[in-house]
Amino acid sequence: MIRPSKFMAPGILLFALLAVPITGPGCGRSVYDRAGPSLPPTDGARLELRLREAREAASAAMKALAHPVGSPDRANDGIDAAAWEFSRRARSVDDVAERAGPLPERVESLLASLHRADDRLAGAAQAEGPDGYGDAHDALKACIDDINAYLRGASRE
Repeated sequence: MIRPSKFMAPGILLFALLAVPITGPGCGRSVYDRAGPSLPPTDGARLELRLREAREAASAAMKALAHPVGSPDRANDGIDAAAWEFSRRARSVDDVAERAGPLPERVESLLASLHRADDRLAGAAQAEGPDGYGDAHDALKACIDDINAYLRGASRE
């Protein structure tokens, strides 16, 4: 059996004290704290960024619906992953819009389109086969069109 020496406890304490400056005081900071400086400064620019991300996720979800991957019993795995990612992106748009305060009607309409597509895609992920994908595809296409129209209008302002 190893017997601790009288120098072991002070050595461990010294190591712990030296390790704190190496890791730094910010090592416990959240990813959200670090992301702040890289985000656009205005709510409008943040909304546009999040809408572009949602549009990319919607496009990926449409591809997943068009080309399910895997065996028939696992074909919805890719659709489920795409649905999760799109839902996450739609919620990030909601977060930015919520912080912006009162929203213009066109933003409210855009949020409704995002939510509709999110609901339909979640339903498609649970569908038994491609017959249940049509509503999701149509809702995603409409959502992408709505995002594009919003971004075109925002670029003119």
